[in-house]
Amino acid sequence: MTELEMLNRVREAIACLDAAANYIPIESQGARKLHSRIQDAGDALVEVREEIQVRIEVQERLKRSLER
Repeated sequence: MTELEMLNRVREAIACLDAAANYIPIESQGARKLHSRIQDAGDALVEVREEIQVRIEVQERLKRSLER
């Protein structure tokens, strides 16, 4: 799996977690905790997404500089 494929999977996972969080009514304490945990997981995946994006950009810059 390439880093671009991983990036796309992470983006899909973030979108799924966001959708799930929006469907959970947060009226009970248990639901609020679940909603919070889903948001935490989404936040963690955002960090992973950003790291993968940086790696892809660095690889592209290196490739361009080596082609010169």
